[in-house]
Order: sequence, then C-alpha cells, then structure tokens
Amino acid sequence: MRNMLGEVEKNKGKEKPKAKGSRKSSFKLKPDQHLPTEKAPGVTGRAFEVTAQISGLPAEGVIVAQGGSSLGWTLYLSDNKVIFATRNQGKLVTASAALPSAASQTISARVLDDRIVLTANDKKLVEVQCTPLLTAHPIDGLEVGRDDGGLVGDYKTENKFAGKIESVAIKLK
Repeated sequence: MRNMLGEVEKNKGKEKPKAKGSRKSSFKLKPDQHLPTEKAPGVTGRAFEVTAQISGLPAEGVIVAQGGSSLGWTLYLSDNKVIFATRNQGKLVTASAALPSAASQTISARVLDDRIVLTANDKKLVEVQCTPLLTAHPIDGLEVGRDDGGLVGDYKTENKFAGKIESVAIKLK
C-alpha cells in the first residue's frame, strides 16, 4: 500500500505475508501427479470438494493428500472404508464410512464450513458435523496416489494407493 507521498507502507515494520497456493478454483489431476505448495489448491479457510474416480477395488491407500502432519487434508481408503481427514495444528478430524462393494467407484468429499460429507457414486455415505476448514496453507504440496513427507492421515507410511486412480478433481467454493 502506498501513502500520500507515494511511499510503500509496511504493516508495523513487517511485510504482509503473501498468500500461498494457487488462485485457481478448479483442478483436474492425474494419477501420481505432484503439485508443489505454490501450485496446490489455496484451501485456507475455504470450502472445497474433491472427487475421485477409482477402480481395482477392493484396495487401500491414499487417493489424494495435501499438506503434512501439522496442517493438511487427505482422502484415502482403509479397511474397506473411505476416509477424509483434516489436520489443523496437528489436531486430526476425520469422517469415515463403509465403502459400498463395487470394482469401480466415484468418491467425493465435500468440506464445508461446519461439516464433511462423503459420497460414493452420488449416494451420501456420511455427514459429520465438525470444523474442517484449514487455518493456513499447508507447507507440503499435493500428491495423487500417496502422501509423501509429513503424513496427514492416521497411517504409518506414504500409504501408496493399491488400486487404480482414473482421475481426481478439486473444486474450491
């Protein structure tokens, strides 16, 4: 911001932090794709929806993850359940539901201001009341098919997806 003399003003001697993450509102991702943090979705304080078309089920592992063990979100399968999780300052919030039996599925997680809604093949599986929005932009980037670096979910390794990921789409609200 410039003052009346045309000088650049600073916020009490400190530069304002730059927004991190992409400003795009829609992402179409491929299997094994990686987006560095500056190109990953800018989900801070925003509702969003992630939809994945998967096959080769039953299978386990991370479908898509952004962030790490302090801050981020992940969509994954474990023990025949679809799970969506967020982390804010390390606190884990999850929504999970039994995955209907089918070799191929379209799985969706809607992250809203006050809840997470999971669907499979356009049928609602569960709606969990919670506070899922991220309070800052994750340092770790976004990965399709695994969770490298700091792990977002309640799993021990990168948790590579064992099935086939056809596509992943993310829409920010």
